[in-house]
Amino acid sequence: MIVRILAEAEVEGQAAGQWYEYRRPGLGGEFLAELIDGLTAIERTPHRFPRVNARGKREFRRKPIP
Repeated sequence: MIVRILAEAEVEGQAAGQWYEYRRPGLGGEFLAELIDGLTAIERTPHRFPRVNARGKREFRRKPIP
C-alpha cells in the first residue's frame, strides 16, 4: 500500500510535535518517531489496521499512536 499524507495532516502532525516538545523537551521527537513508525506499519501491513472510511477506491487505515 502506498501511504499518502495530505498537506493538512503533515502540518497538523508538525504542530502536535511542537506542542509535545513544549510540554517536555524530547517528547515532540518521540511523538514524531511514533507517528512515522505507525505510518510505516500501515504501509507494510495495511490489513492489520481497521478502515476509518472509504471514499471511492481510497482506503483509510487507523493506527493509534501511544
